[in-house]
Amino acid sequence: MTRDAQNDYATYDFRGRTLVITFRRGVVIDAAVAGVINAQRLALTAVRNAAVLYDIRAISHSEKSGRDYFAAFGCLGTLAAALFVCSGASEVTARFFLHKHRFTIPVQVFTDEVSALSFLATYQ
Repeated sequence: MTRDAQNDYATYDFRGRTLVITFRRGVVIDAAVAGVINAQRLALTAVRNAAVLYDIRAISHSEKSGRDYFAAFGCLGTLAAALFVCSGASEVTARFFLHKHRFTIPVQVFTDEVSALSFLATYQ
């Protein structure tokens, strides 16, 4: 797999029409970081809508401002999204995030990458 882009916060790799965004270890997601990640995603998907897998297993924390930013702008130009998390507290937090916000696209939480990619494949 070739690296399509990267920055201080994440790497971006296409697997077919699915964009996999892998957050770097220890990243704290606030509104500024969310804006950088979203801008890079939009630049990569400007000519084609894509399903997006957000691999958030390595983040250390997310601020309310970052979660709100992703809730408002994280789905623009996206066919569907999957949040790939560790089981346990991060899974509970991600499910609460989805319950709290209403999205215009299908979004689900997964603890294994194969299931997440299978889910996203149905929206391409």
